[in-house]
Amino acid sequence: MANIKTLSPETVAAIATGQVIERPSSVVKELVENALDAGATQITIKLVDGGRQEINIIDNGLGMSKEELLLSVQAYTTSKIARLDDLKQLKFYGFRGEALASIALVSQLQIQSKQAVNTFGHYLQIKHGNLIDEHSVGMIAGTKVSVTELFRFQPARKKFLKSATTELQQIYKVILPLILINLQVSFRVEHNNSVVIDCPLGQTFLKRVLILLDQEYHSKLLPVQLSQAGYRLTGFIGVPQIASPANSRQFLWVNTRPVFHDLISRTIKLLYGTLLEPKATPVYFLQLVVPPEAIDVNIYPQKTSVSFLEEEIVVNLISAAVTNTLTESGLIHRLIDQAERTELLVKDSDVDKVSGQLKQITKLWTMKNLQLSSTMKLFQLHKLYLVLEVPEGVLLIDQHSAHERVLYEQFLAASQQHVQLHQLKLSVAQKLNLVPYQAIGQRTQKLLASLGISLEEIDREHFVSKIPVILQHRNYQEYIKEVIEQAEQLSPDEFERSTQKIIAFLACRSAIKAGEPLTAEEQKNLVEKLLKTKSNYTCQHGRPVFMYASLADLARIFKRTGF
Repeated sequence: MANIKTLSPETVAAIATGQVIERPSSVVKELVENALDAGATQITIKLVDGGRQEINIIDNGLGMSKEELLLSVQAYTTSKIARLDDLKQLKFYGFRGEALASIALVSQLQIQSKQAVNTFGHYLQIKHGNLIDEHSVGMIAGTKVSVTELFRFQPARKKFLKSATTELQQIYKVILPLILINLQVSFRVEHNNSVVIDCPLGQTFLKRVLILLDQEYHSKLLPVQLSQAGYRLTGFIGVPQIASPANSRQFLWVNTRPVFHDLISRTIKLLYGTLLEPKATPVYFLQLVVPPEAIDVNIYPQKTSVSFLEEEIVVNLISAAVTNTLTESGLIHRLIDQAERTELLVKDSDVDKVSGQLKQITKLWTMKNLQLSSTMKLFQLHKLYLVLEVPEGVLLIDQHSAHERVLYEQFLAASQQHVQLHQLKLSVAQKLNLVPYQAIGQRTQKLLASLGISLEEIDREHFVSKIPVILQHRNYQEYIKEVIEQAEQLSPDEFERSTQKIIAFLACRSAIKAGEPLTAEEQKNLVEKLLKTKSNYTCQHGRPVFMYASLADLARIFKRTGF
């Protein structure tokens, strides 16, 4: 790494301005990126109160001399670039030259650093922009940074900080991608003197994914690999069964830089097609290597987005790679080409015409007065639908949507009336394998309790002791983890508004799936419960639960007379 130097006015002008320090996670991200750019192979992150009280970052990187250290806390000083053209060949995480200066303005910053060739290191203490102390210090090579009193004199910013749990989750969110991709570095993260992440050297990419996110992913990730025209894509995509309602399990690195790219996310979701529910998002961990001059990372101060010079090449590469993997895994057979897509487009006028024709065939029917009797014929069709013979017609029921609606009404009633569903006590409490950023707040615990889910905390680990009876034959651990993940991402106001959405999600995940065989007794039980459900015309997503065709409707279809 070159010596620290002041950027030229031309280069400073070319760098977009903006706030880089918004919350504790911003501080951690900038300091960890600095450590990585300094060639560190060991990085320790120590946090107190979710980073709100104290943040410490210790690394064994190249370190800085006294002169470089004094320059590093001034705005627009960096070792990563020297002139405007360097922005086209970036090989470092940082390049803006404003991180340390920005942190020093809004906190008490203590930083000490030493190069291996020097006998002593140097120490600086800067309090909210003012240099308080500096002196030589004995230390090993590397850098140690301590940040306290964050936003003490910026009350407008400080009041927007969330709870320690929420801020810790945000920190995990920014450091997890960096830990996953930098396999040449060992990471240790401590929170309130407890070790929460410990990733030694020598781990594979897949090993870190499994340790930091979910061990159950081991058999549910499909490898992706393809190279074209100087671009290379490697990594993994998830099978449809582990799709998430949020994009928190979508990881993309461009030249090892963690980024989110909306077009790539939407493209990959499109490739899964009907393998996913409409609101589900696929899981992926993809590493994209492109020529440095083919991207622009100087878009936002947070450096979390990139712009591609040849976006079509990138999209085509990802489309081909993902399609190949899905095809080889037997999940899809072929991709609809552009010509076929064009043929599938329907004009608004055609929609009205088709809707009119459909209304002549079927019509909305009420089940209010229907009573199930032993004389009615009921059977399962293709493990998807239930067919029920009713007076003067036939009822076709979507088994998943029907069960989903029944469960949703039960969960919602229990939550609103603050009563627990009938519970099943597990003979042995089952450990819930949560990833670090899935801490469980009190509001989430109350929601789980209202849904009949009882958790116990032992030595900072969570165990499921009771579950609602309706989940006893389902993969309840996976469902509970997904509910926690959704709930903990919401602010207090969002949580109150989104409770029904969370309940709807749990009902969807817990319901009978398409392709699941039902016994005659199970079929009868589901229909009886559906008839007793208050709102049974659609599921909570708006999809129809059943379709009714009268004998007269069937007669018109088959052009019969006499009905």
